[in-house]
Amino acid sequence: MKNKLILMVIIIALLASSQARPAQAQSPTGQIAFRSDNEIYIINADGSGRTNLTNNSASDWWPTWSGNGHQLAFVSDRDGNWEIYKMNADGSGQTRLTNNSNADNSPNWSLDGQKIVFVSNRDENDEIYSMNADGSQQTRLTNNTVSDTEATWSPQSSFPVSIPALTWILGGIPCLLFILLSLTWFSYKYWSRATADLTTDNELPRAAKIRRASEYRNSIIKSLQQKQTVTLTDQSFLITKLDQLEARLRELNQRLESFEKDPIIQHDLKNLPVTIAHLATQLEGEPDPQFKRELQNTLARCYEQQRLLDSLVALMRRTDLKIDETLASMGTLYTQVQLLKAKDIDNQRLTSEVDEQINILNDLLTTINEMYDSVGH
Repeated sequence: MKNKLILMVIIIALLASSQARPAQAQSPTGQIAFRSDNEIYIINADGSGRTNLTNNSASDWWPTWSGNGHQLAFVSDRDGNWEIYKMNADGSGQTRLTNNSNADNSPNWSLDGQKIVFVSNRDENDEIYSMNADGSQQTRLTNNTVSDTEATWSPQSSFPVSIPALTWILGGIPCLLFILLSLTWFSYKYWSRATADLTTDNELPRAAKIRRASEYRNSIIKSLQQKQTVTLTDQSFLITKLDQLEARLRELNQRLESFEKDPIIQHDLKNLPVTIAHLATQLEGEPDPQFKRELQNTLARCYEQQRLLDSLVALMRRTDLKIDETLASMGTLYTQVQLLKAKDIDNQRLTSEVDEQINILNDLLTTINEMYDSVGH
């Protein structure tokens, strides 16, 4: 009975997710829009008729078709900032729809072609917005402390949601009841484990880690002052070192947050492997020698970009781990100060340990800056 229930839930999930409408790369008329070398192209469904629609020195990304296939929305930095534009299917009538100092990206048309939903960090955080197809009435739809991205429209309405799998249109009361019963069964089975995982993942978010570092810094200084183990000169020097350590932790934390909120990097991490696989497949069956060389050059650039992205991801994982390691070192330092008697505390060794952590974080920040320079950010 349990196996049958699982099978039926999987089938329903597949049917429901197939109803979700992602940003369209293929028009209702059969043409396919895509990005190549920072330009937007269209081709016919059989690969013929390759046409550059944007053809300028700027970067043009994220093409998505209107419901009737007559227009495309896309993102461009041609005016010095990532903004949303639209154009006709032949590339004419390119019009800027958004205009602000922050990044707007990920446009998606409603089925009736009247509205466009998109992502913007104009309020210092990635949120979902909607606007009319002419760019008017830009309205913020979400308001959270975390990033909201990848908005799409439900199949039979003009209401955007952030998670495509939630746009289920399954008619009939029996079907809805079955879904509720199935979800209840799964929730009962996995609730304890999911709750434990959630507690672990969110136990100490990055902002709390920085607060913890500040608490360690203040507590170490207070404890040493109470035990009267440092002179005013030594105390001032140690405070400076601890301030430097906290400042480096804040810089690393900001770098991590910038990496996670960078729409271009996150888009490339998600889509570049798909692009590489598509180009590799296309290269295998390409009969035209000249176009084959162009494909090889494009694929080589994509592989290099993927290598740099992989290195950047590994570096950010190392950074996250180093923040935890530094916090542990500060906690150990505080515990030692608490447990030792005043005469047993070696102020010189204490300062040396803090200085060593500062040097390690400085080296890491230098590596991150060099890596960002190499990828052009």
